[in-house]
Amino acid sequence: MEHLGDDGAFSYYFFKYLYLNGINIIAVLGGFFVLRFYCLIISNRFFRKMSNQVMKAPVNTYFDTTPSGWILNRFSKDLNMTDSEFTFNIHNSLECSLSLVFTLYVACLTSAWILLSVPVIIIVVAIYTKYYI
Repeated sequence: MEHLGDDGAFSYYFFKYLYLNGINIIAVLGGFFVLRFYCLIISNRFFRKMSNQVMKAPVNTYFDTTPSGWILNRFSKDLNMTDSEFTFNIHNSLECSLSLVFTLYVACLTSAWILLSVPVIIIVVAIYTKYYI
């Protein structure tokens, strides 16, 4: 039990990793609620602007021939996208980014030489992303 505080001990790294994962969980949950709040505000503004533009639009052939149910369906589809899918996608990207940063930090605690491989990995990922997009 005397080696629990040593830098080379398993428990030393385990508790650091456990501590960082706890911070990660709190940050992800807090970020999700803040993001959800702001996405609802954005959705509300978007709906107001969109409905004002439609109400101020001149009556033309489109509004005469298109049933109002189709227009409302389009409104609800756009709002659903800003309410659920947009929030979900932003939350997932932030969660992956935080997880990457914390994993890299923990890996660098064990060996600082890992930092040398990061630019190479970024270049390879950028090339693959450009190729597949």
